[in-house]
Amino acid sequence: VLLRRVQDLNQHRSQLFRMLSHDLRQPLTVLMGYIQLIQHAFKNGDPKVVEGYINHVANGAQDLKDLLEEVLLMERIADSTRDDWKTISLRKAIEQAIKKHSGQAELSEHNLEIELPEGEAPCKGLSVELQEAAGNILSNAIKYTPKGGRIQVALWLEDGNWYFQVMDNGYGIAKDRQKRLFESFYRAQQPGTENIKGTGLGLNLVKTIVQHHDGEVFFESEPGKGSTFGFWIPADD
Repeated sequence: VLLRRVQDLNQHRSQLFRMLSHDLRQPLTVLMGYIQLIQHAFKNGDPKVVEGYINHVANGAQDLKDLLEEVLLMERIADSTRDDWKTISLRKAIEQAIKKHSGQAELSEHNLEIELPEGEAPCKGLSVELQEAAGNILSNAIKYTPKGGRIQVALWLEDGNWYFQVMDNGYGIAKDRQKRLFESFYRAQQPGTENIKGTGLGLNLVKTIVQHHDGEVFFESEPGKGSTFGFWIPADD
């Protein structure tokens, strides 16, 4: 069993390295290009142009930071074992995820509806990972729902499992792009979403975390009508 785990980890890291070598190259090339433009603009004494280029560099640096943070989280999940598990409050983990992204929802003027059960909603696992999974689903709903949209967040107990779900009335996803949604670095672009930023790792992280907690992800989506994403994990008796 130990040998198989080591082999799986090595394969995971090899795949991650190949993907990173490809996906880091593009933003780094863009950053280096803007740095050259800044140097040229400085020589020509054009501060307005320099300011615009610096903003592009700052945005690119933030994109790289987001990518690296998600990759590091994937590594922590791959290295974690059930020895680290304890009984945690899924409700509190979700409340923290909502708190983290509520400002993003307010800026987009979304109507955020939240329905959580009374009590702690106990389950076995790692609170920080489940908070990340819930937060990634909620963040996607906020990003891919036009201004003033409706987002419904719910947690409930059913047949011994906790179900977490986020429903939106956003852009939705075409059928031919849905089968790849949980692949690393894949982004299902729809008309109107071309300028929405993302690493393409969010949903892959969600799936990894949920399966690590003996659960499953689920979703349904229709272009122009919105999406529903969620997961279930076993409740702790």
